[in-house]
Amino acid sequence: MKLLAAFSFFTFFTAGLWAQNAELSGMVTDPTKAVVPGAEITMTRVAITMTRSDTTAEQKAVTNREGSYLLRALVPGIYEIQVRKAGFQTIVRTNVELHVGDRVQLNFELKVGDITQTTTVTDSPELLQTRDASVSTVVDRATVENIPLNGRSFQSLLGLAPGINLTNPNSGVSAGVAQGQFVVNGQRADANYFTVDGASANTGAGGPGGGVGQAGSGSLPGTTALGGFNGLASVDAIQEIHVSTSSFAPENGRTTGGQVSIVTRSGTNSYHGTVFNYFRNTILDANDWFLNSAGQARGAVRQNDFGGVFGGRIRKDKLFFFLSYEGLRLTNPQPATIPTFTEDARVLAKTAVNSTSPAYSGYMYQILNAYPLPTHDLSKGDGSTCMPVPLAQLGPNCIADFVGTFPSTAQLDAGSARIDYVLNSKTTFFGRYSHAPSTSSHTTQQPTSAEIFTTPAELVEAEAPWAATPRQSVSWTWSVRQSITICA
Repeated sequence: MKLLAAFSFFTFFTAGLWAQNAELSGMVTDPTKAVVPGAEITMTRVAITMTRSDTTAEQKAVTNREGSYLLRALVPGIYEIQVRKAGFQTIVRTNVELHVGDRVQLNFELKVGDITQTTTVTDSPELLQTRDASVSTVVDRATVENIPLNGRSFQSLLGLAPGINLTNPNSGVSAGVAQGQFVVNGQRADANYFTVDGASANTGAGGPGGGVGQAGSGSLPGTTALGGFNGLASVDAIQEIHVSTSSFAPENGRTTGGQVSIVTRSGTNSYHGTVFNYFRNTILDANDWFLNSAGQARGAVRQNDFGGVFGGRIRKDKLFFFLSYEGLRLTNPQPATIPTFTEDARVLAKTAVNSTSPAYSGYMYQILNAYPLPTHDLSKGDGSTCMPVPLAQLGPNCIADFVGTFPSTAQLDAGSARIDYVLNSKTTFFGRYSHAPSTSSHTTQQPTSAEIFTTPAELVEAEAPWAATPRQSVSWTWSVRQSITICA
């Protein structure tokens, strides 16, 4: 049993939200290309569902004397932007999509006219990254939902980013703790840094074998007992994943490898939810080749990965919630071939003299009988085919193979709850609580031995980003984040 408790308190000044949020800037001009100061910019986040769109919170800014505007601390998603100024027609631009870490520019040109007249632009604009040269890949919610994922864990999605090579997580094991699962541009596998909603997710507490090692030092992300990332965030609760592999900005870079930022979903003004249950069982699976060749029946296979998400409003345009749960119940037998003693060997052990003072025989017979009989025993069962010679010289009729299955089981219960509160267009708060205990047990080939690996993990995140943008050319953004992670 391992115990790791970590408490962190961060205060970021000016640029503190860029790593987990987005930034939009630009210029507002008239038809003569002259700047338009005092234009009001309103950004409204739009949640897109299968049947309709639903607005959430909005943020506002005003262009300065140079006609420029700047909006920081924007939650990743799809936005609708409205630009208004007396003496000009109102312009509305839809389908403006922002991702984690974006620092993009979007300019507007206002036409002379009445402010009540509205021009709507519906095409998706090409947004340019103008403030950094980072090399990154964004895995959005549509990709996460539509690509089949083995085990419903997003590890395989990380391989979509350039410069990432997946590695064998069981290589380089020290004190029972596995290395990381991928390398970025030749860096070490334990040099990658994970965050969930801005809080560190490098909270691994070790693995089977009792050692803490790299995981306890914060070099590895917190995984389930099966090695998946389901405990960090269920795939249905992920808004998007941002993977930076090179030239990332200063707010990243606690480690030299890849920077993986995960942003979870929040509630909207409408209530939406999904449920799921993925399953496998013995009827749907073919028999193992080794079991089939030995004439043995297939072992019992049962896998149920179930759960759901649900989100909505507590107070319209002000207070939202989002709940997530994922459970896993897995029974997966592992075939194995084990040498064991034949019937003839047991007969000889029953009559063998084990002690002369006092006289005693049959002692080894009790030990040999603790082992299962071979799957195909070619001995006659009367002791005639197994000669009493040293063990190293025993013939094929003294030892034969037992072919069977050994049960492996796993369980996961990962739940999270997120609350978002919009105080006004410049101040927002949110908190997230996650609890994801998991266990895995495996019976080894030795009849009396077993390995049990338990990783109950409790992740508590309470974050309160506060963004203020005055109507001057200089803007300030404050972020206060506090997170507590407990792995017991």
